[in-house]
Amino acid sequence: MKLLLIPVVIIFLCSCNEKKDPAKEQDSNQKTDPIIKDIDTVKTITDTVSYSELTLEDKREAFLNICLAEYNETGKKELGIRTLELGNPSYNSSLFMKKKSTIKYGDVDGIYPVIKLFIYGYNTENECNAPYKRWLDCFESECDKIKEGAEMKAIKMPPMYFIKNKGSIIVLKYLCEHNENDWDRVKANLNKVFKEKDAVICEIGCGGPLSWIK
Repeated sequence: MKLLLIPVVIIFLCSCNEKKDPAKEQDSNQKTDPIIKDIDTVKTITDTVSYSELTLEDKREAFLNICLAEYNETGKKELGIRTLELGNPSYNSSLFMKKKSTIKYGDVDGIYPVIKLFIYGYNTENECNAPYKRWLDCFESECDKIKEGAEMKAIKMPPMYFIKNKGSIIVLKYLCEHNENDWDRVKANLNKVFKEKDAVICEIGCGGPLSWIK
């Protein structure tokens, strides 16, 4: 009987002495989402360099990373700003994000605000200024002529906020129905990521007013 027990004891001891490599076990059990991986990479970049040193693509990802605490990126597609697109931008991208929490619109509950962001980058300041001036000469759907620095009490359009840098134009749009959202936070984050020195900023409320910030 004792002879029969010896092989069993040896097998048991060998199995107990086998150690699992925790790193390998973690790798096998954990799959990294490529989107999250990219966001983590951008976060690491922005922890070590200033936003002004980033490309527009990295700035887009950095802004997305900031907003993910309150918003989810959506696959929504919407036409951009035609005049700015016709200026042959070297970078042309958009970003749509839906808030995780709801707001009220009048007596209506359950409204989810949506960020609509359009980003245009140009190779030179002159290449940026040309479509920008054409855009102001025939502004949005009503084709109103607006002048940089000139205030307007009323303008027939939904809210907008845009940043004009020397070589890029960043445009935030949202619906009047989403006006009760904390847009000041969104705009502050836009400025933090995209605003460059000597940038011109335009802020438009629902139906106006239109004001300029330098």
